[in-house]
Amino acid sequence: MLLIIRCQEGGFRQRLRFHCEQEQVEVFGKKIRLLCLNRASRLPARKLAALCQNMPVLLSSQIGEKQRELLARAGMRLYAAPAVSPLSLRLCVNCAIELLEQSGIPFPCQALGIIDPHFRHAALALHALLHLTQVRILTDNLPAAQQFAHQMMAEYGAPVTFSDNPSILPEDGLTFSPEGILPERNLPLLFPTRPASDMTWTAPIFYSPKPVLPEQFTALTAEGIDGRDLLEALYALERCKMLEKQGPASLYLQKNGEVEKEIAPAEASRILLQLFHEKRGM
Repeated sequence: MLLIIRCQEGGFRQRLRFHCEQEQVEVFGKKIRLLCLNRASRLPARKLAALCQNMPVLLSSQIGEKQRELLARAGMRLYAAPAVSPLSLRLCVNCAIELLEQSGIPFPCQALGIIDPHFRHAALALHALLHLTQVRILTDNLPAAQQFAHQMMAEYGAPVTFSDNPSILPEDGLTFSPEGILPERNLPLLFPTRPASDMTWTAPIFYSPKPVLPEQFTALTAEGIDGRDLLEALYALERCKMLEKQGPASLYLQKNGEVEKEIAPAEASRILLQLFHEKRGM
């Protein structure tokens, strides 16, 4: 079970005396325990650690770094979502599929390239194959890619194009780089995290899609609880597989060295369609 510790603004009891209230809620069939504190500092670390009973804990951002260190030393299992996680990568693939499907690019031309040198992301390629006609994989691990291609053809009748030659990546559509690796050609890219600030790239770079948060999260994400961290915790710790369907609420764009900006998926789709038309002189 996941435990969320948050701090109610203003406090619901006298601040000089520590107080907490507990309740249990259920989200996506997973039970979550809530612990609401009347302050964010001078917390009784040992008492709180004992209350947590070795459960993984998602802390409110109102609790400062020094206090977090004290809680961790007292034995509390603090959860911190990694910058790149299985759920964030799945969100990126969902984002790529949505951008291509909503772009208006003809369906046979909706191609997704995946840069996967060691062929570590077969599950992402499989997910994309179930939605798109063209998935092209750039990899150095050709034996693994070949085995995967045979399996996809046998099970789904879905052809997989793969090569160790960068020309395999699609001129049209979008290329997803799970590990942030740049291709040799100037192509529209999708990264799971922010690209290097000194990177020069004229084609649009989309990155760090934000998930659409379920309505059930409204009450849970009050008092400094990050909705994305809660999604990550439910997926990583509670194995909440239905979160794999999460789509993007927004994502970031960087182009021609311009200042980054947050955009809606619909705008990203329009950019891809515009590039498609420009290449064909339309």
